Amino acid sequence: ELEVARGTEDPVAECEALGNVGMCLRATGAYAEAQQYHEDQLRFAVQNKDPISEAQAYSHLGDVLSCMGRHQRALGHYEKDLALSQTSQDLAGQARAQAGLGNAYHSLGKYQRALQAHTQQLAAWRQIPDRAGEAC
Repeated sequence: ELEVARGTEDPVAECEALGNVGMCLRATGAYAEAQQYHEDQLRFAVQNKDPISEAQAYSHLGDVLSCMGRHQRALGHYEKDLALSQTSQDLAGQARAQAGLGNAYHSLGKYQRALQAHTQQLAAWRQIPDRAGEAC
């Protein structure tokens, strides 16, 4: 997928492919390698001035760090994801960021903060006309 995306010279496709490879690596437990792909995704998004892809990369990095048990560091990435998603008025991105924040706070034993984040996640989903993300 990544080689095909690189061959098209489509920066959005390449950025997405970097993220997809990283997510697959994370799923297999190859966290350090996944982190590298997501850092490359982030650099690529910043270089191409793509704030939505940048926000997604921060989310992916937060997810990898959470899998590694580095929840405090993951919070910083989810906060950057949230800020970019708010600036871009990306409600799905805001919901994603709040989910990450809620999960990280929960893992740190900060249950009130987790509840606040998940409540804000639900509020963001409810503002989206297609609310499939609310169903779980």
